[in-house]
Amino acid sequence: MNTVTTGSPPSSLAPAFATAVPGILLIPALTMSVGWGLRGFIGGGSLGAMIPGALVALALCHCLRVPSAVAGRIAAFGAIGVGFGGQETYGQTVGLVVNGGELFWRSVVGLGVKGAVWGFLGGAVLGVSFLRDLSRRTLFVALPLLVAGTWLGWRFIDQPKLIYFSNLLDRPREEVWAGLLMGGFGFLGWMIYVLRDRARVPVVFALLGLVGGGIGFAFGGVSFAAGKAWGGTVELYPGWKQMEFTFGLCFGAALGLAAYWLRHDIAAATRTMTPPTPARGWPMVAAVVGSVAFGAAAIWGSSALPVRFSYTVAGAALLGLVYMSERAAWQIAITITAGAFLLYVGKFFTLNHPGFHPAVATTIALVLTALLSAWIAVRQASGREMATWALRVLLWTSVGAGVAHAGWHREISPALVMVVSVFVVGAIIITRGTRARQ
Repeated sequence: MNTVTTGSPPSSLAPAFATAVPGILLIPALTMSVGWGLRGFIGGGSLGAMIPGALVALALCHCLRVPSAVAGRIAAFGAIGVGFGGQETYGQTVGLVVNGGELFWRSVVGLGVKGAVWGFLGGAVLGVSFLRDLSRRTLFVALPLLVAGTWLGWRFIDQPKLIYFSNLLDRPREEVWAGLLMGGFGFLGWMIYVLRDRARVPVVFALLGLVGGGIGFAFGGVSFAAGKAWGGTVELYPGWKQMEFTFGLCFGAALGLAAYWLRHDIAAATRTMTPPTPARGWPMVAAVVGSVAFGAAAIWGSSALPVRFSYTVAGAALLGLVYMSERAAWQIAITITAGAFLLYVGKFFTLNHPGFHPAVATTIALVLTALLSAWIAVRQASGREMATWALRVLLWTSVGAGVAHAGWHREISPALVMVVSVFVVGAIIITRGTRARQ
């Protein structure tokens, strides 16, 4: 059986499937598919997109046997990198595909372009996290180029609607796909210029992410339209979720293929990365609280900026913090991601139960987030395995939130039951296929 070469011996508890060729393709694909279905169900926008980003990065860490000392950075880069694409608007583009008409193929192309941009930028950022010899100077020049490139594309293509894939005649949306594309060019272009052939890892992740994201979004939209044309109703056919499951499946498979292709490069790089010195006691508490506070403040503060790509500004700041602190990386990747969807689900509960005071739901969500943050910090300080553990914790926390969210709907339709069933069954398969290492 063809297995992945890694820097540490596999645990007897870890099944060979996870490190075999099928596992390294299917586990990330299924993980990102479930994560993408959860995005939009328990959280939207860029914060919601951090769910599949963090999950697929952790799945890759498991399959590649990445040491726990550096897996947090990879998880955070995956969450933030995929989160950038969450700023895109695509609801009207999907509507134009599903409704058919003369704009059908143009809209299919639009979905393909938006999915490709999402995969390109997300893949580039995730790929950079695997680099051993990336200096702070290189990253801290690339991040402003990411922001500046995003502004250029948004200002001169998206804002004037030079190339536009939404509905110009009915409440036209402000797109940002060109901005994200230009930002990705700036970010990855600087890496290529400075690192030359050493930039192979992020280039491969970016290009395969582009292909997987583009195919997945376009095919997902077309299959959604086909299901509706064949008589699928909202109550019986979860077409929108089927589209998102498809997008995540193709995107995740592409990232898994990139990881398999680059497995020896990644193993050599992560094996020699210097682990951080663990902090305990009050220094650990200060680091954890400071990381979460900085992450929340960066995201909240950037939302006040008068630009369409405010998360790009926040994400660039978070990537800088993550690169300097592995402890901050775990808190950004898991705590910020989970805290966002727990608050979202709490808000949904109060909307469907008017007699329940919103402050109570918010308090419960914040308490759960604080407990999760503490659990992560204690686990990391113990020196025990992190990547597979964090994958399972985030996966089941998000699936549990999804089940609760579904139970709070006023009407439970067959389509809703099908979606939740995919969440639960998918999580069970992922858990069995990625048994925790020790």
